[in-house]
Amino acid sequence: MYTKTPRLQFKNSRVGSLSLIYKKKNFFDPKWTSRCSGYNCKRLAKINGLCIDHVRKYKKHRRSPEYSKDYYKPASYPVLKEMDITSPTIDHNEQYTSRDNKLNSRNSTSSSSPAHSNFNLEQALKDQEDSGALNFKSKGLTYEDIQAITHYVLNNTKSITSLNLSHNNIQLQAIEYLSQAIGLNIAITNLNFAVNQIGGNGIFHLSNALETNNTLTHLNLRRNQLGIKGMLSLSKALSLNNTLTELNLSENNIGSEGVSHLTAVLQANKTITTLDLSYNKIQAKGIESLSTAIASNTALTSLNLAGNEIGRNGMFHLSKALETNKTLTTLNLNGNLFEAKGVEYLSKALEINNTLITCNLSENNIGDEGARTLSVALQSNKTLTTLDLCWNEIRVDGAQYLSNALKINNTLNTLDLCWNKILTEGAYYLTYVITTIDVRWNGVSEELLHSLGLALRENRKAKENTETIPSGCLYPHSKFEYVQFVEW
Repeated sequence: MYTKTPRLQFKNSRVGSLSLIYKKKNFFDPKWTSRCSGYNCKRLAKINGLCIDHVRKYKKHRRSPEYSKDYYKPASYPVLKEMDITSPTIDHNEQYTSRDNKLNSRNSTSSSSPAHSNFNLEQALKDQEDSGALNFKSKGLTYEDIQAITHYVLNNTKSITSLNLSHNNIQLQAIEYLSQAIGLNIAITNLNFAVNQIGGNGIFHLSNALETNNTLTHLNLRRNQLGIKGMLSLSKALSLNNTLTELNLSENNIGSEGVSHLTAVLQANKTITTLDLSYNKIQAKGIESLSTAIASNTALTSLNLAGNEIGRNGMFHLSKALETNKTLTTLNLNGNLFEAKGVEYLSKALEINNTLITCNLSENNIGDEGARTLSVALQSNKTLTTLDLCWNEIRVDGAQYLSNALKINNTLNTLDLCWNKILTEGAYYLTYVITTIDVRWNGVSEELLHSLGLALRENRKAKENTETIPSGCLYPHSKFEYVQFVEW
């Protein structure tokens, strides 16, 4: 016996009704699936194609068959209750056109506006008309909205310089449509697609646009599920693009294989100065490949590798690259689990490197031993001004090592030691050797915080010959006022 047959009801067309048959035991038995005629299959394919532009209602209910003994009882609800398609009459003799062909057949440069009305979107476009920057972050844009924005960009190719579509759940079809406008626009310099669902297929279309676009300088693709496939497409485009200067690829799960595609590009690229590859599971193998490019690259100044689990082996390869690199000034290695041994490799590089200014080594569990090896490098390093050592299990001994190094080092002026265990004694060692320090959550007493504040005041006056401390923070009444003083 069959279950109750749900039907797909199509309004405003001559398609009629299509039945979906469920069998009580084996749904995939050829004996039953063969009941679907070829004619109906073709009609269903046409309908699926039309759904790209014409779906207006789609109600889905849970189908939960109840199992009892040796058979399934009828489903409580149908899978699809109603679908309303507002489209002209469907000609059954017309050959089915694929989704891609439908999209490509549109005249993307047409001045006619898409048949779509969204008052809020129209008002937003009007309000931002003179700014040259369109910001639609977290607006819940639909595919029809993207069409309208694309039309607007195409008709303002010389005035739109910035487009922010982040946090909008943009997927393949929308990015395919929008990429046409990006390829033709001759003014846009900043494009933000962060936190969407472009994927490997979507980035293929965007990459084609990048190959022809010669104005874009900033591109944000954070968290877009690019993967290895996406990196392959993007790398090919970057090898041809000579204008992009800032690229954010964080949280895209590109892995060691994905970053290998980028390596060849970076070796030859002369324009990208800022690159964010954080939280991509690159690990030691990927860093080994990337380090080859870093060693010879002459353009990159800022690199973010946070949260990539590169470990001590990865630090070995990266440190070798830093010994020869002559341009990198900012490096973020937060949360890479390389511990004291990894810092030992890095310390050797810092003794040689004379360009790095800001370095983030937080959350790497380097401990007192790591602080000791780092202090040796700081005694000879003449360029590093900002160092972040938060969450590193540094105790009193580690603070003393750093203090001894800073008595010799005259360039480091900002040290972040929050969430360590230096206690009051450790903070005392650092009192007279630095101008800005963060010692939140270290168990430092109120009395020492007061003394430390006064010492920092004198240190700043000695280095800058100016009074820089707000009077309200000279004699703090709490740790929070003190934290304000040390630029928390």
